[in-house]
Amino acid sequence: MISVTENAVSEVKKFMVSEGMEAASAGLRVRVLPGGCSGYQYALDVEDTPTQTDKIVEANGL
Repeated sequence: MISVTENAVSEVKKFMVSEGMEAASAGLRVRVLPGGCSGYQYALDVEDTPTQTDKIVEANGL
């Protein structure tokens, strides 16, 4: 489970706007990759639009 606070959502949306993205359609991509000491690495990316294979979950308006 992933929790996203209201403050985190606000900061991500501000970043999206500063990068020229449309906050209403852009999103935060969370990726889990193999590797690292615990066996996994986590990555966060801001994307303009989702891909067809993305699973979309909304949290606090993000």
